[in-house]
Amino acid sequence: TGVQTCALPIFYVVTLIAITFRIWSFARQSEMSTVAAYRSSLSAVPKAVVAGIIYSVAVVIGTLALVVPGIYLSIALAMAIPCALFEDLRAVVACRRSARLVRGAWWRTATVLSLPATAYLVIVVAVAAALYVHYGFRDPDFGLVIGMIPRVASSFLCALITAVMMPWFIAMTLVVYNDLRVRETVK
Repeated sequence: TGVQTCALPIFYVVTLIAITFRIWSFARQSEMSTVAAYRSSLSAVPKAVVAGIIYSVAVVIGTLALVVPGIYLSIALAMAIPCALFEDLRAVVACRRSARLVRGAWWRTATVLSLPATAYLVIVVAVAAALYVHYGFRDPDFGLVIGMIPRVASSFLCALITAVMMPWFIAMTLVVYNDLRVRETVK
């Protein structure tokens, strides 16, 4: 239904922000309960969503202009959401702050962030390919019901892989974010 269609992405975003708050508090050796993380994430959703939209639009425009500017912007603005969440900055200011933090450390940031992203893509593609090979090519006349097995299984496994990999990606992003902030204070 329409309510489920709207509620699921909102719940997903709130949950990702709550996970981000929990990982950040753990890294800072302070205790934040799951309930407190969800409460904090509810108030942070607008900032994070606007920062995410600005990030996405900038990367798409950069990619459409030429591929290289899109790749550059995807890394330069990668810290926009952590900046918005943990430095209490508005979205546009958080994007500028991210670009300043990453300046001079673009390659290091790209290398660290590409590890979990690449691992995720490789695992998801391998699982989906294995399912389609196993189910899809067994019988050239496989019916609608059998044909749905790889799609349903693939969707379920991708969701499971995302549930496992997303906290790792968030943690790596926060490690880089903290590293960039520490290096900024040392300069």
